[in-house]
Amino acid sequence: MKISLQHTPLFLFLIPVFFVWHGFLENFGFVSPGNCLLLMVLYCGIAAVLYLLCLAFFRDQTRAALMASWFLSFYLFFQYPVSGLPAG
Repeated sequence: MKISLQHTPLFLFLIPVFFVWHGFLENFGFVSPGNCLLLMVLYCGIAAVLYLLCLAFFRDQTRAALMASWFLSFYLFFQYPVSGLPAG
């Protein structure tokens, strides 16, 4: 049986990889690669949970991945600083 990556929504998991990689390169030397890897695994896990929730609602893999990526992108673009310090 030939498995094709053509119908697999990998873009959902590439969004967290892009954001963490971009943040790592922007703050090179200040952030350790271990922390970035941990954050990437956490965001990919959140993406998987969102995908499964959307899959239960839409029952279509492509639509579920698009909606989960929209939620994830919205969070990553407009997230509140989670360090506990006030912004600014």
